[in-house]
Amino acid sequence: MGVLRKISNCFRGHHSSINFTSGDTGYQCLDDLPMEVLQIVLSYLTPAALRTVISVSNNLCNVTLLLLLDDPAPTADFTRGMAASDQIERQIRTCCRTEGVNDTSIQRMVETIDETFGGVIVHANFSFTTISEAGFKTLLDIHGEWLQSVNVAGCPHLSDEVLPLMFNCCPALQSLTLGEVGSSVAPAFTLTDIEPKEGNFKLVNLVVAMCTKIREKTFIQFLSRCPQLEALNISFCHQITNATLVQLASSCPKFHTLQSANCPHVSTDGINALAKLNMFSLDLRNCTGVQTNCIRELLLKHGTVKHCNFSGISPAWSDLQNAFEFGGRRLEVLTLEGCSGAAAAMEIVLPHSPKLITLGLSTCKDVNDDTLNLVAEHCKELQHLGLRWCTNVTNKGVLEVGAACHKLEELVLAHTSVTGKVLVGLPESLQRLDVSHCTHFGVKRDLWMLLKACPRLRILDIAQTDVQNVLAQKFVQEGEKHLLRVYYTEPSVVLQHKIQLVDNTEVLW
Repeated sequence: MGVLRKISNCFRGHHSSINFTSGDTGYQCLDDLPMEVLQIVLSYLTPAALRTVISVSNNLCNVTLLLLLDDPAPTADFTRGMAASDQIERQIRTCCRTEGVNDTSIQRMVETIDETFGGVIVHANFSFTTISEAGFKTLLDIHGEWLQSVNVAGCPHLSDEVLPLMFNCCPALQSLTLGEVGSSVAPAFTLTDIEPKEGNFKLVNLVVAMCTKIREKTFIQFLSRCPQLEALNISFCHQITNATLVQLASSCPKFHTLQSANCPHVSTDGINALAKLNMFSLDLRNCTGVQTNCIRELLLKHGTVKHCNFSGISPAWSDLQNAFEFGGRRLEVLTLEGCSGAAAAMEIVLPHSPKLITLGLSTCKDVNDDTLNLVAEHCKELQHLGLRWCTNVTNKGVLEVGAACHKLEELVLAHTSVTGKVLVGLPESLQRLDVSHCTHFGVKRDLWMLLKACPRLRILDIAQTDVQNVLAQKFVQEGEKHLLRVYYTEPSVVLQHKIQLVDNTEVLW
């Protein structure tokens, strides 16, 4: 650490003859230097010194690993995607989330981790990369014994052929992700003829979202060999029916979390089969076959459900009052996006849900300031509130929430009727704020007041508002000490320090 401290001190102003600048701000520490400069600096260190450097920070870990690969400088996405381990001696986590990753580089990285550091990879995330079967098999051969979680969603060159080897090489594997929502191409995995090396699979978490090529009969057979399964994501698997849920109920006694968004054949009979389990989380978005009596049964059976997503199904809320009086006391997450009658639902749900942490009401046209008054009155623990496209929401209701919910961290007000004046009443706990597409928003004075009122603010979206780009730039420079990202209309501004100015393609909710 002495070597690193001496180098870092050079850039902290201990030597006045050295003055590196980036625009109007100077580099405050070694971590702030461009990757190319860091690689030159670190190239003078011995392997023993590099082993110390790699445990200092995520950024230095990434740069060091890339330096050891002796490859040309990779893309910025590759650098950002890699995640350092907490303890390099025992764990190194890789996360290469870009199609520009070279398969040879992945193999060399895996081999370098093993040979240079004597470390092992426990969590491998290669989602949406071009890793080949050869590269994946290299990972399994060297680190399979210790692998606990694998994510290969969106990998076009991987198929069922690698799965038998993975299960044979990974006796400790507990989490497997074969597909993720948002993938443009359906994964090639079918789970056909997959058998455990001995006994049963030890999977606890399985994600097969978007895996439309899996046949349900094959899937049921696979689930019958997963008695320890606790969480399953089958979102957008239109071929899955209630038979899968019946199998879960009979084979997986510890099962508690189901994500079945946009599964048209999941209905009341399947959810009723899960009622005998102690369900913890249910995502039933757009499962229109799920009826009101089914939801009532789940909430009344054990009172263990904490996370619910009923977006797009609009049950008869008046018939659920008794269920929420009993089951609402444990409720922590509730999402009703696009539900008709959401305002009336809040009158039933909120008085009995004092532990609510996350509330999603986006695109609920009947939600208004009266609804937010109920939120302010009953949800003192609220941390995340989504109100996108709630056009009847104004400053009055938001200010009520800001004054009462002192733990609020994320607030989404995009496409609402709020103005810049709402900023002065937000709680100091706020970390993320989205006011994009609020056409009446654009008050210079309130932007500066926001920085003072919300010292923890990290992400701000003011895209497509009336805030002029010049004012936004000055605001960003003023807030650069703690802001991480600002989204607004003009993306061409030079990056300032650690703030990323990008276009408005990413949403917060």
